[in-house]
Amino acid sequence: EEGLEKVIELKPGLVIVDIFLGSGNPKGLDVIRTIRKRTEDGIPKDIKIIMYTVMSEDKVPLAIRKMADAFIHKGPTALYHLVEEVLRLLAE
Repeated sequence: EEGLEKVIELKPGLVIVDIFLGSGNPKGLDVIRTIRKRTEDGIPKDIKIIMYTVMSEDKVPLAIRKMADAFIHKGPTALYHLVEEVLRLLAE
């Protein structure tokens, strides 16, 4: 809820969301769904989403991956790829 409040308040061009936001439940997906469906007033229409998670890409169904503009698996080179994707998406 706090993250969504910040999205509405700050209106960023990009957000990074982990699928698992505490206690093992995929609450990050709820955040992504809310942003994509703009079910709350004030969410920017053109916001970019990076899904950043410990789950490997092959473990996350394609339909879920497609909810985001980029998918980054937390691994040894994750920060490099994360920065690369942030720059790419902000340049679009």
